[in-house]
Amino acid sequence: MDLDSKKDAKRLKQIMITDDEWDLIADLTEVLSTFADATEDLRGSKYVTNSMRTPMLMEIIKTITTDLANNQDSDKEEDDAFKNNDAEEGQDSTQN
Repeated sequence: MDLDSKKDAKRLKQIMITDDEWDLIADLTEVLSTFADATEDLRGSKYVTNSMRTPMLMEIIKTITTDLANNQDSDKEEDDAFKNNDAEEGQDSTQN
């Protein structure tokens, strides 16, 4: 491998997006799209938008709280997985 290829490989490795980062991007896209939709709808100049404000705010709140709850649930599952793994390792060491 020549020097330029090594440099290119190193630069690519630095800018590669991890799976966790892709998951975060997907979550952010979902949340931000809710704001984008509301912004687009409330920009209307040919129709009344004031009556749309409260339902849109409720939808934004619902989206954010649902995403937060789902994220907290997945964090708990990861914590539990580590606890179960630690317990199994403890059993293995006592059996030896």
